[in-house]
Amino acid sequence: MSKEPQPYPSVTQVLAAVGLGYRGPQTPEADAARARGTALHAAIRYHAEGDLDEASLHPDLKPGFDAYLAFLAETGHQPLHSELEVRHEGYGYLGHIDRVGDQQGARVLIDWKSTDSVDTRAARYQLAAYRLAYE
Repeated sequence: MSKEPQPYPSVTQVLAAVGLGYRGPQTPEADAARARGTALHAAIRYHAEGDLDEASLHPDLKPGFDAYLAFLAETGHQPLHSELEVRHEGYGYLGHIDRVGDQQGARVLIDWKSTDSVDTRAARYQLAAYRLAYE
């Protein structure tokens, strides 16, 4: 009798299990902020794919999207993949890299953050896990 393989945990689930990462409070305001972050991620992905009508952006997304456009202009970043799923078979986890691109002659992996309180330690581990799975 063969057993169904268990789904891999995500990088953020693994980090949360060891006390890293910041989910924030469960309040209507925090939920609205998370929804804005999700919508901004989608706008960035659609922009990279050439499918975004910038006039359709909600005004709450405009500051974050303008920051993204400034990032592109300042760095010369060229997107290759958005929301790329990667798996590490050896360590048994998966993740979704927000952006893989070329920038100033180097391949870069990016995880967009749209909050004022980024856990930089968790973000370093998150990107390191993505890098291992990407290679």
